[in-house]
Amino acid sequence: MSLIDYTPLGMLANHAVGLVSVPATPYASVDDINAITTYMANAKAEASSIPDAAKAIADYSKWVSDLSWYKLHFDTGTALSEAKYYRDKLNIALGRITDPTVTPGDAETNVLYPAATTDPTPTTPLIPTSYKYGIAIGAGAIVAIAILKKLKVL
Repeated sequence: MSLIDYTPLGMLANHAVGLVSVPATPYASVDDINAITTYMANAKAEASSIPDAAKAIADYSKWVSDLSWYKLHFDTGTALSEAKYYRDKLNIALGRITDPTVTPGDAETNVLYPAATTDPTPTTPLIPTSYKYGIAIGAGAIVAIAILKKLKVL
C-alpha cells in the first residue's frame, strides 16, 4: 500500500472499489501510545526523586500535549517510535533493565518501529503560531484591499 491509501480520500476510494487490505506485519496503534502514556503516569511517584526520570516524564508530557491528531492517527509509527524514546529514557533513569530471557510485549512492533534516536521534544518557536496566523490574515487583508482599490471597487 502507498502513503495515499492511509489518507481519508485514499481510504474512501479503496472502500468504494472494494479493496480491503489487512497489514501482513504488526502495525502501531493508538492503544500502544496510550499504554506508554499510562506507564509514564504510573511512574511519576517513583520518578519524583530522580531528576533525569522527572525530566523524561516532563518531556513526554510536553510531547503528548503537542501531538497532533493527524500524527496520532495516520503517522502512528513515528509517534510510537518517539513515545518509545521517552519510555526507554525513563527506564534508563530509573534503572529498569529488562530480563534478556523474556520477550518484551512490543517485540513485534520493535522491528518496524524502533525507538527514535534523537530527542523529539518540541521546542518553543521563535515566533508563536498565533502571531504567524495574525500576520498572514493581516497581509491577506492588505492585499485584498489593494486589489479592490486597483479594480476601483473601493
